[in-house]
Amino acid sequence: MFSSDSERLPLFVLFLQKMMAEIYSRGPIACGVDATPLHTYTGGIMSNTEAKGINHIISVVGWGTV
Repeated sequence: MFSSDSERLPLFVLFLQKMMAEIYSRGPIACGVDATPLHTYTGGIMSNTEAKGINHIISVVGWGTV
């Protein structure tokens, strides 16, 4: 899926930019996630592309590396 922007950015990139802009201007945001994969989480960066639904709300406070 693509946005309607002339640059034809994928929607996830557009959403990511909007999330980052909101955090930068007003602070942490709330996001709904499927936390089921956390039951088997052992460390590192988690990537879940097959979310079944929202079952937890989290606060996103920033992005990037330390």
